[in-house]
Amino acid sequence: MIELNKICKYFENSSIRKDILSDVSIQIKKNEIFGLIGQNGSGKSTLLKIISGLLLPSSGNINLENYSSSLSLITPNNRSFYWRLTLKENLEFFSKLNSLTKENYESEISYLSNYFDISKKLDTQFMHLSEGEMQKASIIRGLIFKPKLVLFDEPTSYLDQRSTKLLIDYVKNYICDGRIAIWCSHDIDKVENLSSKIGVISGNNVHIFKSKKNENICTYQLETDDKKVFAILDSENLEYDYYINNDNFFINFLLPEEKIKHIYSFLGTNLSGYTMSKNKGELRFFYNKLLKK
Repeated sequence: MIELNKICKYFENSSIRKDILSDVSIQIKKNEIFGLIGQNGSGKSTLLKIISGLLLPSSGNINLENYSSSLSLITPNNRSFYWRLTLKENLEFFSKLNSLTKENYESEISYLSNYFDISKKLDTQFMHLSEGEMQKASIIRGLIFKPKLVLFDEPTSYLDQRSTKLLIDYVKNYICDGRIAIWCSHDIDKVENLSSKIGVISGNNVHIFKSKKNENICTYQLETDDKKVFAILDSENLEYDYYINNDNFFINFLLPEEKIKHIYSFLGTNLSGYTMSKNKGELRFFYNKLLKK
């Protein structure tokens, strides 16, 4: 298990102080994938850098147990590679820095480059790779020595849909035997589907998301282009959140199981058309409520 206890981080410049994180306390158990979401500038990357040791907290402490000696931070920073070396030469160089034997790193480079469909670019100079290929290189570099703790900072940046699925499937299978992953992303749906525990950064703190699925209270996502829907939901005193896409309203709301038949009947009578899905958008609902506080 790793534990963060009352972590605070602020930056000072002359007489100006900017608070980034305040009293952040988290426990992440073995074999967990911890999802971390938040707005731009909320402190997600700062928190990962503190956990990795690249930044020191202003106060508070971190207990990484035996994970500090086997830790990887994967970011979309392609400037940390040597651009005139080939992809393979880069991966071999960073493997040696992690004290891997030639037999081990050659085997892992072969396996991971084939898995992420980039083996044909191993002899290509890094400067000639696409943004997506550079991101794959960052991922392979971070996984090649099989770290026990993996910190992913926006890992699907520049990746296409197929490569994103390959990465998510890999992480799901990789997190076993006591390993831990922290997955930091703006993609709420992917975080909700991947993570066993989720934290939302808002107001300089991390709020742990707890699903209400086991309390006979479900989240529903309603899609319609009929504006009357808001008057209907208000008349039923339902708590909801919504966003608009292509003139359609996507509305997330919480509802006790015993009221669902009544709501279906009421919507069917009063709306020109709609679709509704169960257990979708619960994390988005929680996230948006925090942002509005």
